[in-house]
Amino acid sequence: MTGDEIISQFEWLVDDETIDEDQELVLLNLAYDRLNTMRVWNYLATSEESQTIAAGTTAYSEPSDMLYPTAVKYYDSSGDGYYRLNLVPYSQKARHWNVSTYVYYDAKNSNFVFTKDPSGAEYAGKTLVIEYQYQPTQLTTATSPVFNRAFHPLLAYEMARHYFYNDQGEKSRAWNKELDSEYNRMLSEMIRWDDMIDTTLEPTAEPDYNWTGGLESSAYSDGSMYTEPNRFI
Repeated sequence: MTGDEIISQFEWLVDDETIDEDQELVLLNLAYDRLNTMRVWNYLATSEESQTIAAGTTAYSEPSDMLYPTAVKYYDSSGDGYYRLNLVPYSQKARHWNVSTYVYYDAKNSNFVFTKDPSGAEYAGKTLVIEYQYQPTQLTTATSPVFNRAFHPLLAYEMARHYFYNDQGEKSRAWNKELDSEYNRMLSEMIRWDDMIDTTLEPTAEPDYNWTGGLESSAYSDGSMYTEPNRFI
């Protein structure tokens, strides 16, 4: 759905087509921001690998569209691998001062800062990898939310909730429960869909043996043992 289609859905919910168009966009983006910040969504996960760690440089800028960080790593092209650094809150920077592998987030200055000068060969010249939740650009009447279209109507319901809060009356108070019920149902479905992304992408997930009748042991060619589910014949 485009922003215009979501606004039309909102107008239908509140039975009012006379609302100022600019205010409708404000309500739409208020709803969008609230939903995007509600949890750590898989659809907002991304990373930036544009900065090179340099000897003598401890502070590195955060991505311009960062909502909040989730991890900091470095990439070593010679070893062809990613290595995690310890990302800690600003309040813990003194605790880990001058200790390797620690980076703290300085929100005020929009930086990630090494607690020890990364001059050693382990870090210098390597690529800094910042993993984070990004903040989508605000919606217009012509653009669409970045999450799955099945859940776009959530924004119309969230808009309606805020509209009613600012336009209280006997009728609006009576409708809040109905809107909340539908909103919460769709939100639960969206959370379940989002959680399934991890499940489907996890290659080491253990299979569900509940239906197989248990496990049985077998041996590798070297004599070591492994277990596998009993199979029905």
